[in-house]
Amino acid sequence: MVAINAGDSSPATELCVAALTSAEKFQEVKERHFDRAGELGNKLHCNGKPLKRFVMQYGRDTLTASL
Repeated sequence: MVAINAGDSSPATELCVAALTSAEKFQEVKERHFDRAGELGNKLHCNGKPLKRFVMQYGRDTLTASL
């Protein structure tokens, strides 16, 4: 199991953590902070990885903390 802790309280970090939490949480945060951003999958990086790759690597058996 991997523990994921938010390094700061920025909208991008909140979205990275939300992506590991649930599709619903991800959509909620995306709409709140990135409503005009369109497709974020290749633009947003989490821990130095594109969002989609980050979720594929850590999306299962992940403990999310410090939302």
